[in-house]
Amino acid sequence: MVETEIGWRINSGNALFWWDNWMGEGPLAHYCHGITSLNNTRVSDFLRQGQWNENLVRMHVPPLLVPKVLSTVIHYQAGVPDEVYWKQNENGTFTYSSAWNLVRGKKNKSRLFSTIWHKQVPSKASFLLWRALKFKLPTNDKLSSFGVHPVTCVCCIRPGLDDIEHIFVRGNFAAHIWRYFSGLMGIIHNPRPLKNLLRSWWGMAAKNEVHKLIIQTLPILICWNLWKNRCSVKYGQKKSNVARVKYMIFKDTFQLLMVTYPYCSWPNNWEDMINEVEKCSQDIRIITVSWQCPPNPFLKLNTDGSALHNPGKIGGGGILRDSNGNMIYAFAIPLGISTNNQAETQAATHGLDWCFQHGYRKVILEVDSELLTKWLNHRSKPPWKLQQYITQLHQIITQLDFFKCQHTYRKANTTTDFLSKESHRSDITQNFYTQNQLPAAAKGSFLLEKMGMTNFRTKKLKRIKKPP
Repeated sequence: MVETEIGWRINSGNALFWWDNWMGEGPLAHYCHGITSLNNTRVSDFLRQGQWNENLVRMHVPPLLVPKVLSTVIHYQAGVPDEVYWKQNENGTFTYSSAWNLVRGKKNKSRLFSTIWHKQVPSKASFLLWRALKFKLPTNDKLSSFGVHPVTCVCCIRPGLDDIEHIFVRGNFAAHIWRYFSGLMGIIHNPRPLKNLLRSWWGMAAKNEVHKLIIQTLPILICWNLWKNRCSVKYGQKKSNVARVKYMIFKDTFQLLMVTYPYCSWPNNWEDMINEVEKCSQDIRIITVSWQCPPNPFLKLNTDGSALHNPGKIGGGGILRDSNGNMIYAFAIPLGISTNNQAETQAATHGLDWCFQHGYRKVILEVDSELLTKWLNHRSKPPWKLQQYITQLHQIITQLDFFKCQHTYRKANTTTDFLSKESHRSDITQNFYTQNQLPAAAKGSFLLEKMGMTNFRTKKLKRIKKPP
């Protein structure tokens, strides 16, 4: 199971031809007879001038596997050792955690249990709610399995059985607490199982980030304080007190808001606090962006990738302009089925390859993908699935006289955005050599960018703005 997750990227061909998983479907020896573990034939033994030696492959490889071997692309680099990568991590690095996730029996991720573990809530409160949902608390639900006689609750005026649903939801005491906080939040409280109650809260649409924080954390804090009340009565010789529990829930919520948003002042009563929370909004930063002409004698190539789904049908677009903003070449190219990152990479590859083939050797590449910018500037390692495309891109770059890759905002890259979307309208590459050949939307954007038209980029900040 684990061996099939180890892949090889062939450079100089020093990987074992029969025993290393360089094809991605397991060692070739598993599909052949008579290949012993002592056979140390290398991939390079089947290469000639960096390409497959077809006659030699057909002599030694079973006929059914020959097409698969010959279709494996080799990016030959003499003297560069073959690279091994771990398929379970995007960056190709092996980790014990990823190997454990591969071999262990893993259930589907539950949104309910994921929401319990909120980073702003003390872990003891989240752990209590997890135990309640798993029926792992010392209540009648669990104790009865040990033969202990069921007991009545200690929290309500009209006692019921001391079980999880009674303590946290259905008991008179718990129901009153839920109705109080639900009413002010605009939620209709109906008696229902604890899991369904939590789902109804966490499925509610939030009006802003503060409101979302309250929706996600308040049910956890309510359950935590209901349990503390039950234990203080049962073991601490205190009386069950609705006012105390309401105050403790409000206090915990108030402290949570003060820690998360220390620059805001919050009212000291629940109703005013909720009213103010609902009116909060996020601060917005607005900056001006525009396309800039490259300095003479350089050319600027803008490219962009587009994916209808991620992964899904992908395409790319790009436009090459001179120091006066005049168009030299533009394209819209369909790229098959894959991810958005691959679309970005292949669009840049197509554009740079066209520049090289037509004698344009001083190019500034401008993209709105920060990831691609980091990969090309060697600031981070690309995913192993994209390594061959990045390698191909670097091979083109090394042949240019001047190359620079820089990031731009999407609002300053709108022409290529229109071109990349245009790629989904056709199954063939569309080439454009004059501005009049461009699709209407791309042509309009091109003219505005050439004029230096400014766009406005808005970004929501984490900082919360209270109403005046």
